[in-house]
Amino acid sequence: MTKSLAQVVGVEKHLRKKDNEVGSSLKKRVQVPALITGRTKTFREKNDQITPEQYGHNEYQQVALTVEDALKEAGSYSAAALNVIASKDRTNQVATADVEFRSTTLLRDVPVSHLLFLENYLTEWRTFLFVLPVLDPSRKWTEDEGRQGQWKSDIQVTDRTLPSKVVVSLTKATDKFAETAQLIDQQVLVGWFDNQILSGAVTEDRKKHLLDNCDDLIAAVKDAVAQANKTEAIEETAEGPALMAALLA
Repeated sequence: MTKSLAQVVGVEKHLRKKDNEVGSSLKKRVQVPALITGRTKTFREKNDQITPEQYGHNEYQQVALTVEDALKEAGSYSAAALNVIASKDRTNQVATADVEFRSTTLLRDVPVSHLLFLENYLTEWRTFLFVLPVLDPSRKWTEDEGRQGQWKSDIQVTDRTLPSKVVVSLTKATDKFAETAQLIDQQVLVGWFDNQILSGAVTEDRKKHLLDNCDDLIAAVKDAVAQANKTEAIEETAEGPALMAALLA
């Protein structure tokens, strides 16, 4: 039965994991002297009056693991893993798909390996867009015509005062008493400040639009990856055995 690229990739993970596990285990086992060492001990009686049951016992310890058996087992798993990796790599050379973005073909015949790169790259872009600063919604903003990408708030007016000495009348003059007054400190209005905030942030709508664009692009690339993964696999069956035969000859 013919496999798709997605099926080959799924099998690859399992076979590579098994190959690594078996290889690591056998690498450790062949370094254990007790596993690759056996012995025999046989009693030979001096004459007929002496029996082995009385004076000696035959012993036998079988070799638990031979290096050749370990190589053969490791080689079988390696051959299977190499075949499936070769199948994936050969199929990747021909597996392509178009990137369809909002009913428009944005990119044509993009290799699946590049599609996977684009998916990660656009995801990184989204993290950048997500942290963009937005304009303070509590203020009213207008675009600054003289500077692209810059905004200005409405003007807020504040008083400008300065401390000054002011004569304040305490009592008015009468026919019997003169007017009394006192010199006091007081804030005197001298003008006004026109306050305006300038900002290089973006509007909430602009940020949302950018994030929507990015999300739709990522979705389009994911769809293209899924389409490319349906490509009929070029199954390799000879590479693994050939390499292992040459390695273990």
